[in-house]
Amino acid sequence: MDTNQPALATVPAGSAALARGASTARDLADASISVNTRLAYRSALAGFDGSGAPETDDGIASYLGQLFDAGRAASSAAMVVAAIRFRARLAGRPSPTGPAVDRALAGFRRQAQGRGRGQAPPMLADDLAAIAATARQPRRSRNGRGVESAAGAGSNSRRLQAAAVAAGVEHRLTGHSGRVGLASELTARGASTADVMLAGGWKTSRMVAHYAAGATAERGAVARYL
Repeated sequence: MDTNQPALATVPAGSAALARGASTARDLADASISVNTRLAYRSALAGFDGSGAPETDDGIASYLGQLFDAGRAASSAAMVVAAIRFRARLAGRPSPTGPAVDRALAGFRRQAQGRGRGQAPPMLADDLAAIAATARQPRRSRNGRGVESAAGAGSNSRRLQAAAVAAGVEHRLTGHSGRVGLASELTARGASTADVMLAGGWKTSRMVAHYAAGATAERGAVARYL
């Protein structure tokens, strides 16, 4: 017998120990996603909870319809669905989403591809993290000659969009998406217009209000979980 091995700690018994274990389990579940994902989930849940839609399959599908009518990107709808499912898992409940949500989200993704340009979609924190993680991965160019990265030749918008596609970001990004995303993220996290203007270098509040319109609409209520 190896006497140099440290002895295993005895697992405590009793109701108090079980309560502490349950609390730790919730903390571990919360740590299973990144900080940026948690913040994005909070914003998505705030918008859903503030809409008054019931947390049922049909109610969530109806909310996705509202997002589509408001001109939101498909990634925003997908984030809402993911956040609702994650909240249900944390609470130990079955997911309230079902066939109605699946069909609505699939249709959202298909129909959103044919929209006009309008305002550039925001590049949110999760988008940026995914792009940063994959931008330097080699991939073959369109004409099949040689190997290049998503950061290869081309305009900034084209390079950004190529990196986004490689990272699995579903919505179109342009050279303005970073500024739109900055305004959206800061507004969703409770920053004032003055704070956003300072962070983005805007001289007037008009463009901040324009860029952050979607995030402002989502701040109707504070998320009750996460």
